[in-house]
Amino acid sequence: MSVVVAATTPTFRPSPHVFAEQTDSLALYLGTLVEERDAVGSSWWLVSKTLAERLETMDEVVLTDAFSYWWRCSNPSPEAALSDLGLTDYLH
Repeated sequence: MSVVVAATTPTFRPSPHVFAEQTDSLALYLGTLVEERDAVGSSWWLVSKTLAERLETMDEVVLTDAFSYWWRCSNPSPEAALSDLGLTDYLH
């Protein structure tokens, strides 16, 4: 008798620190800077200042202007990426 165990991908609730996917908006706002960095298939997410500061300490790519912070995330799910980075305190 064999036992089959199905692998499941964890699902995450939306993080209160990740606000919106803004790749297209940033491409209009910043032009080629975003387009060149997105050549690897990343997306840009508007994030909280506290999360952006923490991501920068981990050498993640973060763009900022006077009031907003954007994180380049290579995972389709920013919450899964935060989990992979060990930043689970930003998921709740």
